[in-house]
Amino acid sequence: MENNSNNLNQQNDFNPNTILKNPNENDVSVSNSTPNNIEQKIDASIQFTEPNTVNQPIQNQPANAPQEEYSEQIKQWLKAGTITEEQAKKMQADSSQQQTKDKSSKFISIVATIGAVLIFIGFAWLLAKNWHQIPALIKIIILVGSTIAAFICGVLMRQKDHDNIGRALMILGSLLYILSVFLIAQIYSTSASLQGYAWLLLLCWTIILLVAYFLDSQESLVIGMVVFFQWAYFQYFASVQESVDEMAIFGLILIFLSSGALLFGINALHRYLNHKFANVYRFWTVFYFLLIFYILSFQFTLPALSEYSVNGGIFSFFLVLFILICLFGFIFGIIL
Repeated sequence: MENNSNNLNQQNDFNPNTILKNPNENDVSVSNSTPNNIEQKIDASIQFTEPNTVNQPIQNQPANAPQEEYSEQIKQWLKAGTITEEQAKKMQADSSQQQTKDKSSKFISIVATIGAVLIFIGFAWLLAKNWHQIPALIKIIILVGSTIAAFICGVLMRQKDHDNIGRALMILGSLLYILSVFLIAQIYSTSASLQGYAWLLLLCWTIILLVAYFLDSQESLVIGMVVFFQWAYFQYFASVQESVDEMAIFGLILIFLSSGALLFGINALHRYLNHKFANVYRFWTVFYFLLIFYILSFQFTLPALSEYSVNGGIFSFFLVLFILICLFGFIFGIIL
């Protein structure tokens, strides 16, 4: 009986401190801990589990990815807190995709241009090899048909968002047109003099410029500018009746200077109209002025110019008219 009573007394002696245990230790009693110590441990445990970055601004949070992967602009925005890390990753991915697309587009453009030139060379070689065996009417049909087909295919490719292929076909069409003009002239045995070549070149660059504006083709405009340069050269020497030897250098300088002034005025006009062809005319303006300095760099140029005489025979009706037209174009472009 005594033993049972002792057991009941031990069970009735309930101490609430005996049920508290240290969270960091297993089966260890904390009966000796005071209530204040228990509250301090609980508060410390709560503070330890709270994240230490709740009140921190976005820019002070650690980045999940190294910032070396980002562009300079994205790094600045990320540092200033304008964008988050996720936004920076998406912007960098979009920028990388666009750069890859631009590189691929440039490569396709180069390959398409080279392909157009090779097709032109192959077509010209094939015609030259079998030229005498083809009837005259078939020759004209082949030349005109291939030129028109190249331009039409170029327009259709651009409408279907194949811009690089379309531009290459525009180049091919312009080159085929020049080839067609000279071969058709050969069929009908036109004059082979300098003036005859000048007339053919005049027919080439004027039509190509019209096609460039009508089809909105910068490539055709560039080819037209190349033919214009050749036309001015041949036309000047064709207009001079007698040989002028070294004195002709003065006439060429006047032609190139006038051409540069004309193209400068056209460039100013296109910039006023916000036309995309302005860059092409700017390039050719610089080209003509650099060409003048190149001619003046030769040792015989300055002595030849010092011996210039009005009676030297370098002036012609074409040269005077050309200078006046170029001067008018320069003034008109500057005024606007």
